[in-house]
Amino acid sequence: MPDNLNVNGGVLIIGSLLWQPNLGNADNTIRKDWRNNYLKMPSKIAVNAPIRYGRQSGGGVYTMTFSNSCRKKPGNAIVAAFRNNPVKTYDELLREATELSRAEGMGRKFIEAGSAGIWGVLGILFNENRIEKLKKTAILTWWETRLREELLYPDFNYKNFRLGTESPSILQNGKLNFPWITALHAKDSKQLNEFDFLIGTATLPTNIKYPCVQKMVSNIQNDTGRNYFRNNNASGIVTHQDERILKKL
Repeated sequence: MPDNLNVNGGVLIIGSLLWQPNLGNADNTIRKDWRNNYLKMPSKIAVNAPIRYGRQSGGGVYTMTFSNSCRKKPGNAIVAAFRNNPVKTYDELLREATELSRAEGMGRKFIEAGSAGIWGVLGILFNENRIEKLKKTAILTWWETRLREELLYPDFNYKNFRLGTESPSILQNGKLNFPWITALHAKDSKQLNEFDFLIGTATLPTNIKYPCVQKMVSNIQNDTGRNYFRNNNASGIVTHQDERILKKL
């Protein structure tokens, strides 16, 4: 597999990776250091993306997931470029992926599980209008190979990354299963379309249905420590429910 990639990449950020300095409740600066050392945060872009609250994580707090049921009513997420663009080799691509994984609390792995099973998988999204077809195929093959090398791969079933009848947010080969995202502001469209690909973490939604507005209100009121929703909203990570949630709050 040739190592002459020369592609521009970045991260699609949909949650606390954007604003939380530490990983977990420990006294560290893992996420802050990752943003400062690996991403070009001053030139981050607000984008439309299919996101919503759908995963109950630590303490019962609802956190963000990709969701194809939101493709017609997208929320706002953030794209940040790699500091070391262009990505020239697979070793460089691996470094960017594993540093994202570390910041996510996934231990530099592509697949991570907790006591209830797999909760997160690193995925990749391609700008089909820019990236060369042969490079896209080669990168996706490499990405799938990395997933298959994970000890947890036999337990990974992409069909679980959905609720109800929506399409899964990720495929078995690790490709994020939604179209290339668009810039929230027209002035950023040119900059966004200079990316060949983005990486992001698909998280497993929980429960039978996504939470309604009232359930989110109760959940937010009970989140007196992390303030996940409020910090997301203040940082520009917004879902189609946010306006109604804020009115009830």
